[in-house]
Amino acid sequence: RFPYRGHSRKNPLTEMLREFGLHGLKSPDRFIPDRCFSFNEASVARLLKGLFNSDGSVVKCKSGRTSISYVTASETLARDVQHLLTRFGIWSNLSTEYVPESYTDKARRSSGVIRGGWIWRIVIERFEDMDKFRSKIGFSGGKSAKLDDVLSVRLKKANCIDLFPSELMEEVHESRVANGLGWSV
Repeated sequence: RFPYRGHSRKNPLTEMLREFGLHGLKSPDRFIPDRCFSFNEASVARLLKGLFNSDGSVVKCKSGRTSISYVTASETLARDVQHLLTRFGIWSNLSTEYVPESYTDKARRSSGVIRGGWIWRIVIERFEDMDKFRSKIGFSGGKSAKLDDVLSVRLKKANCIDLFPSELMEEVHESRVANGLGWSV
């Protein structure tokens, strides 16, 4: 039983949400309160970790591409989260998608995505940015383990790639252009 129900003492979480102007807001109306943008790095990291733990995921596609994503019904919240990620040097893409009323994907419905409305998706795709996310913000539980697995596999693959020394790149570029060649092998 919830200890604040029926007592004269107020629920501290409800009071905090009221203080921040978030109490009772519908999903499309949510935002990061202005005062959170002046929080220190550790507090911002905890805020982002909570958001990504609830509405974020580690995505591994059949094609082998991996990413970290965060989905919300609020454009303002999506832009606020993306802005806070840049404080950690994490770059991401923001896209939008319309979810029709007839949409029946159970996974998306369970993650709070509303049907018959727009969703905003933040995607972190670059290895360097996912690694920064892991070290500076992170997930809890199973999502953390999945991110560790994904990044360790990508790191092993990255170590198998032969790269031209940077000193030779200009010469390679000039030769490629002179011979009408692209970068594909």
